Amino acid sequence: MLLKLFKSHRSLILLFCFTLLLRLFWLDKIPIGIVHDNINFSLNAKAIYYTGKDVSGTWNPFMLTPVPDEFPQAELPYAIIAPVVGPLPFSLMAIHGFYACINTLLVILIFLIAGSLFPPGQSLIIGIVAAINPWNIFFGRTAFEAPLALFFYLLAWYIIIKAKAWSKLFALLPLFFGFYTYMAYKILLLPFITVILFHTYAQLHHREDKRPYILLLAGCIGLFFFFVVSIRNQQTSVRLSELSVVNTENVSNIVNAERRFSLEPKVTNILSNKYFQTMKAAMSKYFGAYSFEYLFVSNENIPHFALWNHGYLYYVDIIFLVLGCCFVFAKQRKFWYACMTILIMAPIPSVLSAVSISYSQRS
Repeated sequence: MLLKLFKSHRSLILLFCFTLLLRLFWLDKIPIGIVHDNINFSLNAKAIYYTGKDVSGTWNPFMLTPVPDEFPQAELPYAIIAPVVGPLPFSLMAIHGFYACINTLLVILIFLIAGSLFPPGQSLIIGIVAAINPWNIFFGRTAFEAPLALFFYLLAWYIIIKAKAWSKLFALLPLFFGFYTYMAYKILLLPFITVILFHTYAQLHHREDKRPYILLLAGCIGLFFFFVVSIRNQQTSVRLSELSVVNTENVSNIVNAERRFSLEPKVTNILSNKYFQTMKAAMSKYFGAYSFEYLFVSNENIPHFALWNHGYLYYVDIIFLVLGCCFVFAKQRKFWYACMTILIMAPIPSVLSAVSISYSQRS
């Protein structure tokens, strides 16, 4: 029985083991500490496991609000990791191990989604690339919330591809968890689900009933607007001040400085103004997400997000990205449009953040 199962799912099982090994190897030693938001998630997860509430004893996950008296974070990561982190000793392995497993499942989801769109050999290559991707390995060994939210969003995509008729509505559950697991991905929920539903219907299931797709989209719209309405009475409203393309004070200073030092004030007044500088700053932040230096050389300047002397991709990926885009454009035109649309959307959370320029999680 087990031998038959292994033979029928050999690629999946071997890919799972290989991916998990890369994420568990020396996990009790590397990374060397629990930094930044990781410690916050871990302590509150422990508290939820033992008491059903956060460390302060004033909050529980069913409130769907951020933990009070702290800088507003996503609402549900604590509750999701509590059943695993709670009963285990407080250690690097216990805290990061859950995320290593989730990140392994993320790779498996990429493999399965690719398997629904491409031949088996190609989907296996895609899975292996996802397994050895530097970004994936790095954040698969930490306890940040973005890879966890990404897992739920891709799980919803896979359900939409594989489920029949009204069963597609089960995708609402992982979308709900993904939405409440990371702040930045709240912005991308509606664009993401719109692209995925349109692509799945147009390329794979164009003869199916449209009503499940419409109802699923309506459910996501309802989820988003419920959050928008409820945020006014929550601590999360503090984060709304971060939603700005640029720092307006900095823009004003740049415009004033350019006009002050210009030899042709009339021309400068036309070419240097707040609108022009805002657009320039937004474009700089947007294309920064896809700069070769960022992706292949130096990546983030923020210490807890940085790989230092390595990019989030390998140099050789440049070649395969070009070849892959050409191949998909030639063979899977509708999927190519979906991928390009997602790539166009990806930097939006980074562009809309006025706090700092960061891509590794938000984009």
